Amino acid sequence: MHKWIINNGASLEGTQIRATFSRVASDYICALVLSAGVQKTVDTPPGAHHVLISCSQDFWARTNSPAAIPTIDITDGSGSEFNPVMYDMKDSVSLSVISACDALISLSFYE
Repeated sequence: MHKWIINNGASLEGTQIRATFSRVASDYICALVLSAGVQKTVDTPPGAHHVLISCSQDFWARTNSPAAIPTIDITDGSGSEFNPVMYDMKDSVSLSVISACDALISLSFYE
């Protein structure tokens, strides 16, 4: 599994400095097919410290507990997060996702 690395390239254009950033490609990617309203859970791979998430539709996620689409107010801190992009997974054993409609989701894990 690749380490989470951001490559920094800088160039001079006249008197301005332009910096560009990119990440290395993950070598541990999970691709899930979500059916509407059906929650799925993926175990955190050994050594994974970060996950980047991309989804074709809106979704809800939660680490270490099942994700759920809220149907009532949740004010005790136990709700799922709407459309997260990245998580620090060092202290998480799993990631759960759910969508209100059919969706495709990718989970790119990094050290």
